Amino acid sequence: TGRAGLVTGAVIGTAFAVVGLFAGHFFSPTPHIQTLIAVGMVTMGIFFPLQGWMMAIDGILIGARDYRYLAVTCTLYVTLILILANMVTPALTSDLMRTAVLWAAFNVVLMGGRGLSNGLRVRSDAWMR
Repeated sequence: TGRAGLVTGAVIGTAFAVVGLFAGHFFSPTPHIQTLIAVGMVTMGIFFPLQGWMMAIDGILIGARDYRYLAVTCTLYVTLILILANMVTPALTSDLMRTAVLWAAFNVVLMGGRGLSNGLRVRSDAWMR
């Protein structure tokens, strides 16, 4: 299941990143905004394999009704990313850097953290109770 999510994420992520290079024109006539959209979509596309893997494992835990665990860990990671975003973004001087760093942090902290937590969770049998 995790591998299928990883492969699917890679395929979708590649398409998302490629489309991201041109999608800005659909959202804004402003070149600066178009560039920010491209940076955000390419950054997200790079992390789609991680997201696909994490969401596949997430689906197993949701199907097992492990809601409390998922709520606690998700809240922890969202809180952490908000703290990090408030600490890091003021130091970044460029909109491009802020966009790339925020999307990368979202993926590394939230998706990566949840992937790690969920991956460890499914290795035990605690979620089956």
